[in-house]
Amino acid sequence: MTDTPTANDLGVIITSARARKIIYGSYVLALVGAGATQVAYASLELSAPSWLVASVAVLAYLGIPVGGIAAANTRKS
Repeated sequence: MTDTPTANDLGVIITSARARKIIYGSYVLALVGAGATQVAYASLELSAPSWLVASVAVLAYLGIPVGGIAAANTRKS
């Protein structure tokens, strides 16, 4: 027996479909907001503030666990 979690174990982390829906929706809204803000700065030929650069980097990094949760809760056929 091993204590190392597998991809199949990720489905038990967040068992509520409603909670996952909230996580996915919040993540998408944050990505769209940060992306739109970054595009606005770029289109005005302004340098992006450090808080924006950091938030885009953090959101990109958070894609790993959000994608893992989504993959673990997708039906395998």
